[in-house]
Amino acid sequence: MSWPNDLYYIQVVILSVIPVLRWDRFTAIQRTIARVVIVVVIHDYLAKLSGAMGIDLWLTHFYVPIHFLAVTEVYKRVLRKLYKQRYFQYLQVGFLVFSVVNSLFIQEEGVFTSNAIVISYGTFIFLSLSSFYQLLKYPEGPFPERNPIVWFNMGVLLYYSGALLLFVFINDLIDSPEFIENNYWNLNTALNIILMSFYAIGLCVRPKN
Repeated sequence: MSWPNDLYYIQVVILSVIPVLRWDRFTAIQRTIARVVIVVVIHDYLAKLSGAMGIDLWLTHFYVPIHFLAVTEVYKRVLRKLYKQRYFQYLQVGFLVFSVVNSLFIQEEGVFTSNAIVISYGTFIFLSLSSFYQLLKYPEGPFPERNPIVWFNMGVLLYYSGALLLFVFINDLIDSPEFIENNYWNLNTALNIILMSFYAIGLCVRPKN
């Protein structure tokens, strides 16, 4: 295992502890962010087991829609000034239906669910940009560095924009030399480290009352 993977799994262990230790001190939005982290942590633990058993692609078909619901639930709470709540309900139901159809008829369990991943990544980028726009249009105080959603947003925007570009490239590199493909996956792991670092900061900051 390469050092980026080692560092990432150390982060996963740390992030699995933060919600346990700080749950009673979390604000409502921090608890919603923590649910995203919990979904990611559970997936990563299961991914190590399923990878050893050769069923990691099967796990992805379940993880992508569950993770989508968790992330969009954060933005459903945050973007009340820009979008009506029912729009998020339509978005969530629509993505679930698409994911089921995609997994059953288009990209079945033994195939990497790239269609759902690309749509989810694009949605997360759009929602993070919308959230930054709302923060600029409707400032929530003079201390943005103490706003958990600011850190969550930065992680989402950096990771998913970078991962989407990598994902487009990696699809063309599936049959490329192993060295090149591994370097791309190491870059993705590095982006994951950045994302999880921002999640951790968002969970640890103390919002100003």
